Amino acid sequence: MKKEFFITLIIAFLVLLYRFNVSPPLLNQDESSFANAAYNISQNLHDKHDRFLPLYFETLGSPIIDWKNPFLVYWTAIFIKVLGFSVFSTRLASIVLGLISVVYVYKTVSLLFTSKYVPMLSTISLLLSPLFIIQSRINIDPIAMVAVTSIEIYFLLKYYFSQNKKDLIYAAITSGVNFYTYSPARLYSGLILILGIILLSKKLNIKELFIRLIIPLSINFLFIIPAIYWQLLYPGLITSRYQSMFLPLNFKNLLSGYWTNYFRYFDFSFIFGHGDFDLLHSTGRSGVFLFVLIPVYLIGLLSLYLDKKMKGFRLFLLLMFILYPIGIFITTETYRACRTIVMLNIFPLILAYGWDKISKKSRVLFFCLVVGMIMQSSYVLHDLYYRYPIRTRLSWQYRYQLAVQVEDMLNTSLQNPNKQYYIDSNIYFGDDVLDYYQNILGEKSTNIIFSDDLGVASKSGGVLLTNRINGEAEVPAGNEIISGWEGYYLITNKHEL
Repeated sequence: MKKEFFITLIIAFLVLLYRFNVSPPLLNQDESSFANAAYNISQNLHDKHDRFLPLYFETLGSPIIDWKNPFLVYWTAIFIKVLGFSVFSTRLASIVLGLISVVYVYKTVSLLFTSKYVPMLSTISLLLSPLFIIQSRINIDPIAMVAVTSIEIYFLLKYYFSQNKKDLIYAAITSGVNFYTYSPARLYSGLILILGIILLSKKLNIKELFIRLIIPLSINFLFIIPAIYWQLLYPGLITSRYQSMFLPLNFKNLLSGYWTNYFRYFDFSFIFGHGDFDLLHSTGRSGVFLFVLIPVYLIGLLSLYLDKKMKGFRLFLLLMFILYPIGIFITTETYRACRTIVMLNIFPLILAYGWDKISKKSRVLFFCLVVGMIMQSSYVLHDLYYRYPIRTRLSWQYRYQLAVQVEDMLNTSLQNPNKQYYIDSNIYFGDDVLDYYQNILGEKSTNIIFSDDLGVASKSGGVLLTNRINGEAEVPAGNEIISGWEGYYLITNKHEL
């Protein structure tokens, strides 16, 4: 078993580290925001608003106030403190979280099955998920939830076998930490803990079960108290960003709207076909999991339903499978794998049941599926490493073009200190992207100013980067486009050209 574990770990290192600095391409706004927050903490334990060890991190780079969850910020700050501020150190923090996920999924499946191949194949099924690889290679918070949830489920399964309250305490602590990893974890972490205690406790009457719940839930609540305090201190911190996302509560949505969204998350075209429509969370060429795994998935679900062993854990896993879209189906968003990223914790366990059943019943099918997974993964990995970065830049320019334009403006402004440069203050996270590159260079520009005046370039003879025009037709009078394409444009006074 140790040999298979180390082989799995080596494969994980290779898959997650290869070309991580170019795929996904740099730089999206959320990644720059997390990286800057971590950099500030690594320097003096204060955020950019001079708060000492804040619980959440405020971004005021646009009309939307965005609060970043703390776990990834403090985690990344450790890597920056040791290795310095760079693309390598910030993305390495996420890669390590991906490796932690791999380790604990392997350990969890090893508790369930004695076969030396089932833990390996189940973990590799996760590792070859394009969603998992991408999230493990960028510095944003979904991968933190995957890593911590994998630890929480591991301790709950240990409790199922041992009935040792100590394992429940570890699960409760992990659940409390999980609350601060990613916004959906505020729901899922507590739900997993409660269902785990109820369904994985053996031979307890109602009174004993209630007593068994008290200590873990009390520990979990203690972790949440600081978040409640911060919500009272800064109203809307936890809720404001998502209020506009919810579908209206009316008869039509109760009858069909919510349920249409809910069942979309069990659509095979989503799970095994196209995945998330946002290319920050998908390659656009494959699903969340490889389509060759469809037979493993179906046999795993059937095995979960029919198997007579481990009834409590099987019911826990089936319920988590049924409930996994609960955090997103009442919103206007559909096919959002990043919001339902807990599927990366649940589906590998279902696949483990499938791999176990197939390995026992049909060696031919088992061999064919392994070969098929190797063949499809070779295509998926080649596409992810080489074609996906190009496709992403072309299709989602608003995420990456900003980084290119801001980096170019910063370098130009440092070379021309007497000329004025402006960034439209309406650009989402524009200040974070600028701060990111200034921190990388270790040099601040004194002649870049944020402004909401589209005419500022023509008045001053400077250069403005804006996202509020759509080509030549909307350029303010007296200005002309220097460079740019759909999304962001550099404009200046005609006489300056």
